[in-house]
Amino acid sequence: MEFSEILKRRRSIRRFRQEEIPLETLKELVEAAALAPSAANAQCLRYVLVREKELLRAVLEQTAWGGHVKPYRNPEFGVTGPTAFLAVCTDLRADGKPSPYAETDAGAAIQSVLFRATDLGLGGCWIGAFNRQEVGRLLGLENRIVLYLVGLGRPAESPILYRIGSGDPTPYYLDSDDVIHVPKYTVDDILTIKG
Repeated sequence: MEFSEILKRRRSIRRFRQEEIPLETLKELVEAAALAPSAANAQCLRYVLVREKELLRAVLEQTAWGGHVKPYRNPEFGVTGPTAFLAVCTDLRADGKPSPYAETDAGAAIQSVLFRATDLGLGGCWIGAFNRQEVGRLLGLENRIVLYLVGLGRPAESPILYRIGSGDPTPYYLDSDDVIHVPKYTVDDILTIKG
C-alpha cells in the first residue's frame, strides 16, 4: 500500500472482529514504534503487549472509548473489543517523574504503530482515557507508568474521512447507518505560508 493511502485510511477503529493476531505481526507494530523518532534519541519508552484473555478483559474494563459517540462505540469484550492492547510505558526517574521526552516520544511511536497496523490490514485506537493506576497494577508495573494504550485488532468497521473548512464542527459522528464520519481540515485551512 502506498504511504499516501495509509495516511488516508488510518482512522481510529472502535469495533474489532474477534480474530487473534499472530504474535509476530504484533511484534512488527512494536518494531515500528522502536523505529520512530525519539527526542535526544533517549528511547525512554517501553511496551507491554496484552493478549491473555482475562487480562485483556480487565484492561478493557478500565478504558473509555469514543466520547462523541458514547455509548455506541464502547467495545464489548469477546464481541467487538480489541484482541490485543499495546501499553506504551516509561520508567520513572529517581525524582519519581517520567522523562520530559516521554509524551513526545509516545506520540511519534503510537503514530508509527497505527500506520504500520493500517499497512497490515489491522486497526487500532489510541486511548488516553483509562485508569492509569489500575492498568499499571494489572500489568504488574513497578517504577514504570502507562502513558497510553493502543487497542488493536482486525477492523469490524470502516470510518469515513471527509474534509471540512475552517470553522466547521470537528466532532466525529455516527450516521443513521451506524457508520462513523471523521471530519478533517483541508491543508488550505490549517496552513499559513510566509514568503
